[in-house]
Parts: sequence; C-alpha cells; structure tokens
Amino acid sequence: MVTLTPAPSASGYNFLYPQLAVADHTFELWWEGYTAANGHWAWGTPGAGPEAFDGQKCWGVGMEDDYPDNATDLLISQSYNLNGHEQVMLSLHYWSDLEDGRDGVSLQ
Repeated sequence: MVTLTPAPSASGYNFLYPQLAVADHTFELWWEGYTAANGHWAWGTPGAGPEAFDGQKCWGVGMEDDYPDNATDLLISQSYNLNGHEQVMLSLHYWSDLEDGRDGVSLQ
C-alpha cells in the first residue's frame, strides 16, 4: 500500500510523496542485513559518545574508544529493489566526532 503524505519544505510548499516502509531498522535484534568490512565496525551498545538513536543497540566505529589512524571501514547494507519508484528518500541518524582536516564520513 502506498500512502500519500504532505511533506513540509523550506520553501513553505507541501509536496506529496509516497511513504513506503522499504526498510526500518532499529538494530536491537541483531545486524538487520548489514555487513561490516575492514574490521572496525561493531554492533552493540555504545560505551563512548551518545546513546543509540532508537533503543540501546547500534552500529559504530570506536564505540568503546578512539578508532585507529588511517582507518578505512565500510558498513554495507543489504540491497533494496526500488524499481518503479519515481522518487526515493533516505533518512538516517548518525553521530560523529572527527578530527578536523583528517577524518570524514561518506554515504554512498
């Protein structure tokens, strides 16, 4: 079922978009289709930084202490079939504490 929902925008106009529950992850029950690559991602309860957004569990790098220098790590989600959808919206919550000029976060 597709539900059309008014969406607020910065311009003051409301657009209608289909709201689809393609994926809704809280990470409480386990990994929920995600795969960690390169060894530094972990699933669990954060010991450093803020709490998980929803519940107690989340995926993170450096949840107990600092992550290592020169780390390149990936957290890969399962694939989603979005064929037939004209417009797709991604919503996520993340927290980072990065070293200025040296670290970064990339979503692909």
